[in-house]
Amino acid sequence: MALIRDTSDYTLADVSWAMHLGCCTETGTGNIFTWRGGHQVHPFAEELKTYFASRRYKHLVWDAVEKSNYRIDWKLFQEKAASQLKAKK
Repeated sequence: MALIRDTSDYTLADVSWAMHLGCCTETGTGNIFTWRGGHQVHPFAEELKTYFASRRYKHLVWDAVEKSNYRIDWKLFQEKAASQLKAKK
């Protein structure tokens, strides 16, 4: 959600390529952000449904979103994208 918030002015394709080329950083640390897909959970058990609907869980999620900020170095992206195109010719 934080990544969507911070890159909402750009297309999904541009953001995806920028991430692939290492041009997206976490603003707090300056570290390159790499998307790592993971397991997703769909709750069937009532205990899990209750937990994911709880205030506590929602607070944890929004706290993480508030603490996460991302930026894309579009100049670096243009340089790397141009380099990729030259390499393919």
